[in-house]
Amino acid sequence: MTSVLRVCLVLVLLAGCTEPRSRRCQAVCAREAECRDTVENIDNFDEGECLDACAALERDEIAEKEVALHAECVTKATTCEQLVACP
Repeated sequence: MTSVLRVCLVLVLLAGCTEPRSRRCQAVCAREAECRDTVENIDNFDEGECLDACAALERDEIAEKEVALHAECVTKATTCEQLVACP
């Protein structure tokens, strides 16, 4: 999970709200979840938290661009190592 997603995750948890989940977020978080057991760098990954953070970021004009870049990278990644390296 990128640092942007981690920061947003904290904000979402503090706000205590759940954002609607887009197909893009579902696809990205599902791909990241597939890699959580194969790559040691993904510690304590929680797909639900990923979805909530991603949805919150999508609603922010500036952060949405980061979500789009991350989603594109995750989609193009052919290995878990490549996926983890996505910004």
